[in-house]
Amino acid sequence: MDAVLETLLGARTIRARRRVDLDELVEYIDADLHRDWRVADLAALCCLSPQRLRARFAQALGQSPLAVVRTRRLIRAEQLLTRGFSLEAVALQVGYSSASALSAVLRRERNSGARALRKRRAFLES
Repeated sequence: MDAVLETLLGARTIRARRRVDLDELVEYIDADLHRDWRVADLAALCCLSPQRLRARFAQALGQSPLAVVRTRRLIRAEQLLTRGFSLEAVALQVGYSSASALSAVLRRERNSGARALRKRRAFLES
């Protein structure tokens, strides 16, 4: 019995990995898209260090946390633009400083601008 106890006491401790609920984190992001999200803010919501959060995102999604934020912003921007909202209003609502900033990101990331999204809306309505 003493040998077993000594073995257990001498063994390295194994820390359990803290579970990260990515769906819940995405809900936080979606609810506050206009916020200037930083990795430290997202990490604090998960009770992890920024480095750990980056590693978990890379492992689970193959993306950085801020890439996920950008993707969520673009998805919402596309939805709002397709519904007819102005580029300036959408930009501010989803966290871009100006219409030109959102327009540049849409062209770079989606190969599409606001005009094409509005045309899609017009096509769907006809």
